Amino acid sequence: GPGRGGPRSSQILKMARECVTRRRGLCVVALAFALLGTCAPSFAWPAAHHLRSTIVVPRGSGIFLRVGRAAAGDAAADTKKDEVEAEEVEIVMPAPLDGRLGVAIISGRRTVSRLAHGAAFAAGWRIGDTIIAVGGSPTADNEAVKVAVKEAIAEHAKSGAPLRFLVRRLKPKPADVSRGMLRMTPGTGGGLTVPMADLAMSLAKDFPVVLFMEGNLRAPMSNVGARTIEALDEVGVLFKAVDCADEKYNPGLRAAIEELTNDYQLPQLFVGGLRIGNGYDVLKWQEAGQLGERLGVSSPAESP
Repeated sequence: GPGRGGPRSSQILKMARECVTRRRGLCVVALAFALLGTCAPSFAWPAAHHLRSTIVVPRGSGIFLRVGRAAAGDAAADTKKDEVEAEEVEIVMPAPLDGRLGVAIISGRRTVSRLAHGAAFAAGWRIGDTIIAVGGSPTADNEAVKVAVKEAIAEHAKSGAPLRFLVRRLKPKPADVSRGMLRMTPGTGGGLTVPMADLAMSLAKDFPVVLFMEGNLRAPMSNVGARTIEALDEVGVLFKAVDCADEKYNPGLRAAIEELTNDYQLPQLFVGGLRIGNGYDVLKWQEAGQLGERLGVSSPAESP
């Protein structure tokens, strides 16, 4: 009011009366800017921000998907840490799965959301695969995928030709070679869309050395399990272990390992995705001084 705002306040009040009596739109705009300049002299428009989502295709078959957030005009923002490499993978199915593809696809994205058939995993499909070609022909959208799949199934029924797909799949992260325990599921319950045997086989391929056992590394549930852990530690190999007795997080795993190995005994040791023996085999190789060789590592005595 008068006496507090000085000449500037008087000018604003005069403009306000003018706006009321003359109803001039320009006066309202001028008043708004005047108020802004008086009441908030330090006001500054916030720097504009935008989401940046780009696809960078380098030379070769690799594809890098980069998603980041940066201030407008900040061309020097470092986005390398957000890059995820993908690869193109060919899937060849000798025959349809009960007359169908065996996977569910997200509408509008050509991306596999669920393995709808128990044999889909073994056929080569993975959740997250994006179908980019069927039978050598590019598929631009879901409708193109549906048409191409029907044609491929019809051709198979006519000539017995296999179904061929090209998918884009994110490359797995570098193998974790640390020592520790793994779980097969989040433990929230519900049925598995992929057979446990397939999940176990996939896990065995994802890590260099995997021990399927009863109990955990700190408290194994059998004497042979405890001695197997000691033997692996003695040769200095780092490995992952999975508790086949934990039905909450690993339901049906014990039966799956027996199915894969044709051996009911635990623990079972996998190296490079292949089963090499059970706990008794490990102890036998240790006694003979052959365990390091079996695992592809030098024994402590051979180390420089």
